[in-house]
Amino acid sequence: KEIHWEAVQTDPTIGIATVYRMLRCLEEIGVINRKNLFKISDDYIDCLRSECTILLKNKNLFKIPGELWEKTIKSALIELCIEPGDVESVLLKKTY
Repeated sequence: KEIHWEAVQTDPTIGIATVYRMLRCLEEIGVINRKNLFKISDDYIDCLRSECTILLKNKNLFKIPGELWEKTIKSALIELCIEPGDVESVLLKKTY
């Protein structure tokens, strides 16, 4: 209910069923855990304002400075018709 209340502050047309569907989707992909809805899963890291390191198959490492990484993410968002200013964070899922 608290999430719904927050959502309708931004868009009064959002119904509670929409909030529950979104929560279910986020849980299914592992972003949230119902036991702690307000904490992002430890399997994800916020990479928007961080340096990015790329590991190649030959074990060489390349570091992308935070400014260039953020510029790259913003370009991708624009291509997807997402306003970069609307993004709070970009999460990458850790793979093991």
